[in-house]
Amino acid sequence: MGSEYDVVVVGSAFAGAVAAKTAAEKGLKVLVLERATEPGEKVVSGGILTHDAFNEPGLEFLREGPLEREIKGVRWSICNGNVEPALEFIFRSTDDGRVGYSIYCYDFCKWLTNLAVGAGAEFRNNTTVVDVVKEDGFVKGVVTEKGEKINSRVVIAADGAKSLIGIRAGVRRKMPPENVENCVVLDFTIPEREIRRLGLSDTFEIYLGKPEELGTLVWIFPYKESFHLGVGANVSTRKNPTIFLERFLHSKLWKDRFEDIAKFRAWMWNTVPANPPLDVESSMLQETYGNGVLVAGDAGGFLDSVTSAGLYGAMVSGMLAGETAAETIPKGDVSKEGLSIYGDKYKNRLIWRLMHRTWKRDLISGNGAEEIVQWGSNVSNYVVKRGFDQPKPSDLKFLSEGLLPLLKYFGLIFNRKIPKLSELLTLFMG
Repeated sequence: MGSEYDVVVVGSAFAGAVAAKTAAEKGLKVLVLERATEPGEKVVSGGILTHDAFNEPGLEFLREGPLEREIKGVRWSICNGNVEPALEFIFRSTDDGRVGYSIYCYDFCKWLTNLAVGAGAEFRNNTTVVDVVKEDGFVKGVVTEKGEKINSRVVIAADGAKSLIGIRAGVRRKMPPENVENCVVLDFTIPEREIRRLGLSDTFEIYLGKPEELGTLVWIFPYKESFHLGVGANVSTRKNPTIFLERFLHSKLWKDRFEDIAKFRAWMWNTVPANPPLDVESSMLQETYGNGVLVAGDAGGFLDSVTSAGLYGAMVSGMLAGETAAETIPKGDVSKEGLSIYGDKYKNRLIWRLMHRTWKRDLISGNGAEEIVQWGSNVSNYVVKRGFDQPKPSDLKFLSEGLLPLLKYFGLIFNRKIPKLSELLTLFMG
């Protein structure tokens, strides 16, 4: 069976567009298939593109993209049962090695796809891929919902967290409910002056609480004259995230800060991985390549194991998938063994370390948030009750019960910035 294309890329979001751009720039005949009318239409929400992406060799061009607002800090709020912050931390960057820029995914994906087309890739919209073409154990192309067979030497599955193509190719299995989050995101417009007044000009916010009260996470991402309020709920809980969204919108916190100045504009629904599928505990996906197929982005689980952030992972994996196709196709070896250089490539990049940190974001899931609220209360109680008294030996133990677990938790979160501190804390506190 002759190939009509060297590479067929399924999906034109962050991973797919960068994969297509990379492969086309290297002289391959590339086709991008997108089920939506426009690139990024299915990921209309936004997010934070970290400096990890800008500092990645080969992705420097991202600085020319449609960036919204430079982000230099994050405000963590641990909330009590009334959705009131019982404890707050603000972390700020002092250099370009941390945080990054907020972006609208819709605008950014369109920009990336235009770069791919400019490099020579063909883009076809309103095309849903429902299966792969298989011959003698090799993926040789894809099948659309209209029954059209499109042949290729390599298929790059960049079709998102559920990745039907990855499953059809036999590279991965369906994600279990505990590894998937449903997220609802509201888009609000807000004047620039109010963004500055609220302290959101270069800072995004994370709210954590008991899972039965606030879901897995509540976040606020600021843009030029707008912001996103998002809420996540793990699928295994069988809870609709709108339940937690309603709770947040009826809280005093929301009414005091946002209700009179934020204007609702749109809402969207996303499904995202909760943990990297390549994690050995999930056994959902052992490899990201097979005979004639490569899996990139959320489909391959390229996300931070702590924050579940996936924009950087999507683009670096897309770039490396495009490079792999360009190196193997001329040699005539697109077998699983030949394409295994894809794994060698990303295992030498930062994304691999982010995907395999030994602890997970679910450290704070379950009853984690409740414990941290208690730790925070211990610290604040100490300050209030003991601040003007003569310190006693017993006070140190009382303070450590609240402070040391918090230091351990946040030391682990920022272990890339302060690895020696986190190692010492882990050793000291077991």
